[in-house]
Amino acid sequence: MKKFYGGDPSHDEMIREQINEIEATMEYEKQHEAAWMSLIQPRSNLRRLIQAILTMVFFQITGSNTLVYFFPVILGSSGITSTKTIFVVMACLTGVIFFCVITGGWLSDKMGRKKLLVVGTVLMDVALIALAVLSYFSETRQSTAYGYGSIAVVLVFQLASYNSWMILNYSMSLEILNYAFNFIGIYTIPIALEKISWKYYILLASWNVVIIMVVIFFFKETGGKKLEEVDAVIDGESLDRDASLDLQVTVVKTDKDKE
Repeated sequence: MKKFYGGDPSHDEMIREQINEIEATMEYEKQHEAAWMSLIQPRSNLRRLIQAILTMVFFQITGSNTLVYFFPVILGSSGITSTKTIFVVMACLTGVIFFCVITGGWLSDKMGRKKLLVVGTVLMDVALIALAVLSYFSETRQSTAYGYGSIAVVLVFQLASYNSWMILNYSMSLEILNYAFNFIGIYTIPIALEKISWKYYILLASWNVVIIMVVIFFFKETGGKKLEEVDAVIDGESLDRDASLDLQVTVVKTDKDKE
């Protein structure tokens, strides 16, 4: 931990406090071992599990994979078939993704998890609707101008997606489901694009409205909080547990001082 903080001696006291909190929490959990049913009991644990699962599932079905894995197909359906143009656009998209790895982590702390997910999904929805409109006119009017407009819209979509869901689906859920739900967002996409074309974007946008509501009313904000504090956010205030932890932290500190 000292290496993580840059080896600055001024952080020693804070590091000791964090170690004490970790040790106290581990000791508390050791003394209160539970069976597998503790995954869903009490109700707060069930909520914790559901939120972690939904975070992974929602990332897969918000449309992110649609535009990443099948972007060349989308460009082709919009009238852009030049290999050089597609290569340049894909290179730009890769740059956007790299940029978002940095900004997404910063925004998640600055805005908070829930707000970032809601704002990101709203922007993704707007982009999907715009993409549906542009794709429709590109098909009916046979004009590549709408295709170039689609490129700009896709870049906006990816900025919103990778600054929110891409970052938080890992940090919030700790990869509980890994890629179990990838089949929903990947293997169905080519079929959907072939069968219903631009209407697929409307379908994604409609589902995203449901996701926004779930994030607003169900998800708990965990930004800016230590792991020990996240428990209080999800479980609610537990005087017995807090008192137990405080006592254990005091005991650990006393033992350390004696040493």
